[in-house]
Amino acid sequence: VFNSLIDACVRACDLQGAGEVLQEMTATNVRPDLITFSTLIKGYCSNGELSKAMRLQEELQARQLECDEIVYNSLLEGCVKAGDLQLGLRMFSEMRQKHVRPSAVTFSILVKLLSRAGRLDLAIHLVSKEMRQMHGVQPTRMVWSCLVTCCLKARDLSRAVLSLEYLDNDGASLGTGRISMYTA
Repeated sequence: VFNSLIDACVRACDLQGAGEVLQEMTATNVRPDLITFSTLIKGYCSNGELSKAMRLQEELQARQLECDEIVYNSLLEGCVKAGDLQLGLRMFSEMRQKHVRPSAVTFSILVKLLSRAGRLDLAIHLVSKEMRQMHGVQPTRMVWSCLVTCCLKARDLSRAVLSLEYLDNDGASLGTGRISMYTA
């Protein structure tokens, strides 16, 4: 019940209310679990309060709970919103060290993080090579679309074309290609 109340507060952008529910939860000797922390971390990251989200992550770990992909993705989104490339890369490194497998969602967030930091070169390398070769994750239509969109937002048409060429080469080996970005 407490997690549902916290989620409702977060969805209503009432982080103060969510904090009060958390206090009530602990006052009644109900231990916050990973879902509790995950919901609060996502709320703080969405609200641009990355430092509070990071403190919650520390508390989560102090309680012997392990961050999962959802928590790391929320923290990475918070880093995108805050424009904090270094912290985002540190979070991704920690994620890998703790053997939390990144997903295509994780990589699309990393593409946005790198792009907003002016590192489209690294974003392209991440999608075209590193995802598959180092992490065993196949770039999805969502990741390719995110990469092309970031190139276009940066007004870097040459990198957008390069990304589409990589997509075509990637798709040729799989029998798909650029068409996969436009189909449901």
